[in-house]
Amino acid sequence: MCQPKELGGKRCLRHSKATVAEVQFTWAKTKVDKENIYAILKTLNKEGRKLDAPELAEVNAFLDKEEFKVKLDPDLSERDRKMILKNLDKARDEAEKQGVTGGAFHAWKNVFKATVEKMKKPLMAIGLTGVLVASLSGCVGALDDTNNPSNSPEPTGTVACSTANPGPYGDVIPKEDITDENGTYCQTTLDPTSEAYVYDASKVDMASLEKWGFTEADAKKAQEETALFVAEEVLDSSILDAKTAEGSPAKDVWIEKNGDRFSAGWEGASTDNVVYTNVLPTLVRDGNPRVAKTAITVASISAQESATIPGEGILVVKTASTANYRISDDAAVDFLLANGYTGTREALIAEQPSLADGKENVLPVNVFYAAGFNTDGKISGVSFEYAPESTVYNNG
Repeated sequence: MCQPKELGGKRCLRHSKATVAEVQFTWAKTKVDKENIYAILKTLNKEGRKLDAPELAEVNAFLDKEEFKVKLDPDLSERDRKMILKNLDKARDEAEKQGVTGGAFHAWKNVFKATVEKMKKPLMAIGLTGVLVASLSGCVGALDDTNNPSNSPEPTGTVACSTANPGPYGDVIPKEDITDENGTYCQTTLDPTSEAYVYDASKVDMASLEKWGFTEADAKKAQEETALFVAEEVLDSSILDAKTAEGSPAKDVWIEKNGDRFSAGWEGASTDNVVYTNVLPTLVRDGNPRVAKTAITVASISAQESATIPGEGILVVKTASTANYRISDDAAVDFLLANGYTGTREALIAEQPSLADGKENVLPVNVFYAAGFNTDGKISGVSFEYAPESTVYNNG
């Protein structure tokens, strides 16, 4: 129950603005009854009641991540988007004035994931760290495709690694053979017929571009460069499934290859904060692409003041993508064991026999990526969220 104003007016868990936002988002994405979602949130709050209260900076970082996700999510209606963003904004003020308990923070961070897990039983829920400049909580489990066939990509066939043969890979096509310590695969590039290459004026905030000195031509160029960079390097780079330390030869090679894309000072930036790396298991190496299917969408193009150079503009292209990464049974089992499953290998396979059926699996990862360009047309900053879905699907 919320406190009376004369006693401070502190909101209860149910009516806190962050709860309202998270429940609305979860309902909009899953259509699970809101009372059921709130019951899950209450259970999570109880589960985390002994956790330390988060620092305000940690709460604000979480709210930043949620705002970024909501702004780019193509499945949300504009009504839901505005409502959720409004409550997230008010949640900042509440957190500063009233603080946040460890249980509430745990509940907010996990209610969507927990709701999806209950929808998709049987499913093993485990933890996985992704990135939103600093961090993101996600999860990975295992599920046979017979439980959710509509989400399972078609099995990958043998396709020559050539742009002359587009293959069944969604918004990307084969580019060139790459051989590394794990074997040979076909790197992909953006399909020139993909909608991510098509300029859509309705997605462009021309008023903000003009305010900061950018033109429509700048927007078109930035869109093309961002879409291509996301396809080739963010989602399918040479260090995608590498387990390499900073300063290693593999990272040095990547930086040398891509350094010209970035403004001065960014050439040596940590690749962990620029592309997806050091998270995935070793992916399939059979001469075909490591992705079964990729979808890339440009969400918006706008301009704003640079966070590092006052008075200077930055042109921002925001994208939303999904990549289905191909992994073997052994890699899937190793990955699950290394990322939160607490039982034995034998117990894991007994619970999910599809992990020992000799068939390939895919791990879908949702990626929200924004690139900021300075007036010289160079990337001067990025922000991103990598959100693995809560299932590993059997891929045939």
